Amino acid sequence: LKLLPSKLQDGLSLDTTYLDSLQDAIGQWHDAAMIVASWAGKDLDGSQAMISECREKEAAVRRLAGDFYRKAHLA
Repeated sequence: LKLLPSKLQDGLSLDTTYLDSLQDAIGQWHDAAMIVASWAGKDLDGSQAMISECREKEAAVRRLAGDFYRKAHLA
């Protein structure tokens, strides 16, 4: 968005607060998924808890991303 001229930015009417929240949730899920992937095949303490946390973060992304087009655009 920042790369676009301000005239185009305004014309898009994007809900940047929502998009920032979604971006943050995706980042947290990605980080958790990378940890789980690096632990694959290893029996480490806390691995089941990390898998659960990763699934919770994925669910949060899915909730936020539901009806994305409507949520991303300001009414």
